[in-house]
Amino acid sequence: MSVLKANKIIGHVVDTGTKFTVDNDSTYIEKNSGKSLSFTQGAMKGFCAKFDMTDNSTGTTLNVSSIADQATGRCRYSHTNSFLAQKGYTLMPNDPSTATLGFIYADPGSLATTTTADSFLLNADNSGNDSKHSCGFGGELA
Repeated sequence: MSVLKANKIIGHVVDTGTKFTVDNDSTYIEKNSGKSLSFTQGAMKGFCAKFDMTDNSTGTTLNVSSIADQATGRCRYSHTNSFLAQKGYTLMPNDPSTATLGFIYADPGSLATTTTADSFLLNADNSGNDSKHSCGFGGELA
């Protein structure tokens, strides 16, 4: 087996960036367990940097075609590219700026793919909180 060690990989033309392809068969070995893991399955497949429910403003997104305010503290993300619903699709809510709890509702049922997920922000008493949502999406794209 060959080993490549580098601090930086540079393309042939300076300041043009380096492009590389990782296909569905590309794997890496996890150091502690020695397991072979897929690059593409473990990679983040989308995110929303901010959705402010007070004014419906949106920050940077990836693989999010729209965000809709569903109810107090609940918004629905629609994806540009759908996910395989039964292959570990996840939404990881994150709002460290407030004392709210975030969680996902994505019930694909018997669907093979999903294009939406709902995110909730709740106060300590489980009441909805119209605040700022942010999240990342993981799983396998359809």
